[in-house]
Amino acid sequence: MLNREAVVLPVQQATKGMKKNLGGLERLVRAVIGAIAVVIVFLRPDIGISEGIVVVLAIFLLLNAITGRCYLWRLLGLNTAGSPCDLEGQRSSD
Repeated sequence: MLNREAVVLPVQQATKGMKKNLGGLERLVRAVIGAIAVVIVFLRPDIGISEGIVVVLAIFLLLNAITGRCYLWRLLGLNTAGSPCDLEGQRSSD
């Protein structure tokens, strides 16, 4: 059985030098969309290439939601952490 530390520690180490750049609302939306996409794909009777791509994208969305960091947003210079729509408010200055 996979324990929490086996999953969380590598993710924390990979994002150690990067500040959070996703606000709470955006993290929530990404988590919901990622979870729904994974469920819809695995409810289908056959899984092809397009479904595999959707699962990979959904996993990226879920990882973004868990860590609060998005490398694409970083490259584009976007930061929604601390914005008026941020559910976490000022706590996201990690």
